[in-house]
Amino acid sequence: MTNEQLTFLHDQIEQRIKGIDSRRLRYRNAAFRIFMSTAILAALSTILLGLNVQNEWSEFVRITTLVITCVITIINGYNAFFNHRELWIANNDALNRFYALRFRIEFREKEGTPLTATEIESFRAEYQAILNELNQVWQRTRSDNFGSKPGA
Repeated sequence: MTNEQLTFLHDQIEQRIKGIDSRRLRYRNAAFRIFMSTAILAALSTILLGLNVQNEWSEFVRITTLVITCVITIINGYNAFFNHRELWIANNDALNRFYALRFRIEFREKEGTPLTATEIESFRAEYQAILNELNQVWQRTRSDNFGSKPGA
């Protein structure tokens, strides 16, 4: 029975590593794109305002600057709602913890003696703790974005 459990745990860890790594990269890319978009738009807006155009283009520059600042506000609202940076960091942490768990299991297996049921249960509990913590971060970011706190 313990061999089946250990094989199952190995498979689950590998599946989690693949899924979390994929989400981690997606969140990282989104966080980077949002950060760079707002930085570029803010710089462009500053440049346009700094030009202090006093000719037939002044109204165009004023309206363009207004539109740019509105777009920045929308992007920041989107970012506040989805909080890609926090999810990127949480997934990165969980991924590193799953790598460490996989290493500990494989290192223990290299001893050459079968793992005990207690050891397998300990590894399973650690696996579940990693998932629980990642889920808590996800739930907190979702509830924070709706203006309520868990347990409030």
